[in-house]
Amino acid sequence: MGISNAEKQRRFRARNLGPGGNFERLTAVIPIATKRQLERLASHYGRTLAGMIGLLVHERTVSLLNSLSEVEQEEFYSEAPIHNRRGSDESACHKYDDFDCHEES
Repeated sequence: MGISNAEKQRRFRARNLGPGGNFERLTAVIPIATKRQLERLASHYGRTLAGMIGLLVHERTVSLLNSLSEVEQEEFYSEAPIHNRRGSDESACHKYDDFDCHEES
């Protein structure tokens, strides 16, 4: 008898999450329309949802870096995560997203 899906997941997590792993867990609530668009893109490119998110982030990062000066690129890589920045009351997500990322459920 083969191993169960739960056991496969447990083994994957043991190998890939945490110390020495290559992955971190991400939990997000997004609009239904955005999820459907992501699913369509992933299907079109033959990727998983996680793979599609990775591709989109990579493409956007490359595009941004190509538009920045060398000094700005250094600042980009040296920036603290937004939640660690002092005086950061409002997230940068409001500048770029079509929905309120701080919306309460």
